[in-house]
Amino acid sequence: MKSKKLKVYLSKKDTEVWPMTTTIRNKIRTVELDFMRRCLQITRADRIRTEEIWNRMEVECSITKKLENRALQWYGHVKIMPEHRWPKRILNWDPLGRRRRGRPATRWKTYVGNVMIDRDLREGDWENRMLWRTKTANS
Repeated sequence: MKSKKLKVYLSKKDTEVWPMTTTIRNKIRTVELDFMRRCLQITRADRIRTEEIWNRMEVECSITKKLENRALQWYGHVKIMPEHRWPKRILNWDPLGRRRRGRPATRWKTYVGNVMIDRDLREGDWENRMLWRTKTANS
């Protein structure tokens, strides 16, 4: 029963193309932990550690990790596409002109690059399909 509930709110579409900022990551983690506390009927006043809640729910992987896996899988899928396909053209597109003032927004390619560094993946690893699948597996 618990695993079905976890899968319900993870089955949203298009999450693999979100650039995961720290703010979004923290909000997702907060909602995930709140959901687990509600399932276990635990309040924050009970002062139970996050690790203990994860163990009670028997969760092996956080939602943010699964979203990172989806982003990497989509990135590998787009990189092996032919050049004329729209997703590949958009991924390689560099807009002309100047950006707006202020700090630039996190780009999806930058986010995926950071995830690849965390997973010890390099550019071109998607060509080795077995390696790419094992490194991007939901674990």
